Order: sequence, then C-alpha cells, then structure tokens
Amino acid sequence: MPTDNVVHAALGVDKTGQFANCSRANYSGILPARPHEMTGYVCGVSWLRPVYLGMTERNEISAHEVRVFTLFEGHPTRWFTHRELAEEGKAAPRTVRAYTVKLVRLGLLDVAEVWPGHRYRLREKPEKRNTAYHQRLKAAQAVFSGK
Repeated sequence: MPTDNVVHAALGVDKTGQFANCSRANYSGILPARPHEMTGYVCGVSWLRPVYLGMTERNEISAHEVRVFTLFEGHPTRWFTHRELAEEGKAAPRTVRAYTVKLVRLGLLDVAEVWPGHRYRLREKPEKRNTAYHQRLKAAQAVFSGK
C-alpha cells in the first residue's frame, strides 16, 4: 500500500489538501484522511478507485479461478503447467497464469521452478495455509456448481 504522500502526489494534491491542477482553491474539506479510498470526480477528473496505482485489491472470485482451483483439487499430487491448466480449465493462458501466481502468493499452491516452464500443484492442507481464502473459494465452487 503506498503512503499518503505517494497518493497525494499521484492525485496532484499538496500537503494542504489543495489540488494543483484545479481552478478551485481549497478542497481540504472533502479530502478524507486516506484519499485513495475516495471515489468520484475531482476537478472534472474521474478516478474511481485508482487501480492503476495498485491501491486496491480485487475481492471477486471468477468462474475461471474456480475452474483452475478445482483442477488442482481434483489432482492434488499432479504437477500442472500453465498450458495444461489452460486446456483442461477452458481458460486463456494469460488468465491461468494470473490465477496461478495469485494462488501461489496466497499460499495455496506449490511451485516448482523448472525449465522449460514452472509447474504447480496444490499444497498439502491448503485450508491451513490460507483459511479465509480457501473458504471463499469453496463457497464460490458451490455457487458456480449450482449446489
């Protein structure tokens, strides 16, 4: 998470709460303590949750992510490549790469850094590594499977 100074600089706000690129003088009354949580328009510029600054996290779980995770759960000891996951999970290779990186960072997958491509598999007891996210994935599986 960037510091408030970085956020202010990115939004063109000085330490007094004034927007440098705006003809109106003082916006200190509308600036919260954490300006990166603001949404809406300021001085005619739209900056709804500035994702481009890396300040927000996606909370949604997609059907593709559930399919990738389900493949790992169905074969807990198998090492998958991105290509295998894309073919079997019916998702684009780019999408699969994004989700495997995310699941590795969350502690749900093991990665073997081998050539000519990394291999991934489900960690032993992933529910213990990241309980909250594992529960969310299981709930999303139930939603997408219709149960």
